[in-house]
Amino acid sequence: MVIPIDAKMGFDMGKLFGQQSAALAKVTYAIIINGAEVESDLLDIMSLYWQCDKLLVASMFSEFDALIVGEGWREGFLDYVFPLRYYA
Repeated sequence: MVIPIDAKMGFDMGKLFGQQSAALAKVTYAIIINGAEVESDLLDIMSLYWQCDKLLVASMFSEFDALIVGEGWREGFLDYVFPLRYYA
C-alpha cells in the first residue's frame, strides 16, 4: 500500500528517519562519526544506513515521495551529527 503525502510531510518524515539512523550509527561507528569534520567523512556510513532505510521507504511511498523522504533523511542524518552546521 502506497501512502500519498505532501512534500513537507515527506521531508519531515525523512528527517526523523535520518536522525534515528544517525543515532544508531553513532553507537556503532562512534570513532568515525565523532571524528567527522565534513559530510564526505560520513558518506560510506550514510550510504550503508540509507540502503536499509530506502527499502522501508520504497515499500511505503511512491517513487516521487521516496525522493523527498530521501532528501529529508540526508538532512536529518547530518543535523544529528553536525548540530551546529547551519551556524558555520
